[in-house]
Amino acid sequence: MLQSFQLENFRCFEHVEMSGLRPINVIVGRNASGKTALLEGLRLALSGTPQIVPWLNQFRGIGFVMPQAWSRETFEALWETIFFQGNTEKTIRLAFASPEHTWRLRIFFNRQAQGASPGTAATTPPAVSPVPSQVPPSAVFPLVFERQVDDGERSILLATVVAPGVPFNQPGPDLGPRTAFFSSTIAYAPQDAAIWLTQLNVENRDAVVKASLRKEFPYIEDLAVGTTAYAPTGTVFLSVAGVEKKLPGPLVSAGIWKILTLACATAMHRDGILLVDEIDNGIYWDKLPAVWSMLHQLARESRCQIFASTHSYECLKALLPAMKEDEDSFSLMRTERTEGLCSVRMIVGRDARVAIEQGIDPR
Repeated sequence: MLQSFQLENFRCFEHVEMSGLRPINVIVGRNASGKTALLEGLRLALSGTPQIVPWLNQFRGIGFVMPQAWSRETFEALWETIFFQGNTEKTIRLAFASPEHTWRLRIFFNRQAQGASPGTAATTPPAVSPVPSQVPPSAVFPLVFERQVDDGERSILLATVVAPGVPFNQPGPDLGPRTAFFSSTIAYAPQDAAIWLTQLNVENRDAVVKASLRKEFPYIEDLAVGTTAYAPTGTVFLSVAGVEKKLPGPLVSAGIWKILTLACATAMHRDGILLVDEIDNGIYWDKLPAVWSMLHQLARESRCQIFASTHSYECLKALLPAMKEDEDSFSLMRTERTEGLCSVRMIVGRDARVAIEQGIDPR
């Protein structure tokens, strides 16, 4: 479990340090105060790979457009959205720690590469195991992802452009613990829930997920994983009382499908991290206490740490039953924007519970 997290020069954050993170961390704050950016910073830090940045930008509706000709300016424009105030002269620094390990990531443009200047070749990037040792020379200043675990050796992954003008994001393993990220703008993928539920079934750990779903939605009589012509990669089918055939979960209810997917992800990411943007979207208000209770139980059993954002005070009040049972497992992380700078203030344990109980709006 992560105990602390630091980020510098990422998106809307110039510098943020958080400590005392809990198993379940709920992010609240006004629009444009940095809730989604905080989750993205966590995802970027835990991955530590160039591939994650375009993936995150897609959730924001920012696509990748191949330019007709590459230059320093066009290449850096693809990456400037992750830098504080778009300033690619700065270095992004991310660090997070558990009781056992500390992970560090620096992201910066290597403007000191031998022989490199705008529009000319830079030196061949260093090899990083298990990536093949031969990486073509860069046609632009490469973007460096410098990674370190504890006090071990630093490893490097690069984002660059290689001849003849092909973008190249050097692959590598994730830097930190296993992570799942759920955007507020993209539908939850059927194949993910199918894979997770199948594995839980193999491990004889699917019973609690099925029981939790049936408890809140008694007309859901059974779950099954399968494929059809319209779900060739697999999905979870639900047996619904009064309906002759099983139905794909997303067609039964978007809210039920979301709850099922989050339950499977929490149970499957043992000793991992779950990042959820706008967790309450699509879920009816009177089901929220049960959802928090279920996630709390599953997270405790799998030792999965959760970071989730919400705009809803109803969602915060729905936390109270679970918090009363185990208040030290919860924190509220309030994002704020002041004069263009975003910050994070943490309220933990009993203080967070009392604030919600007394109607002090921590949003």
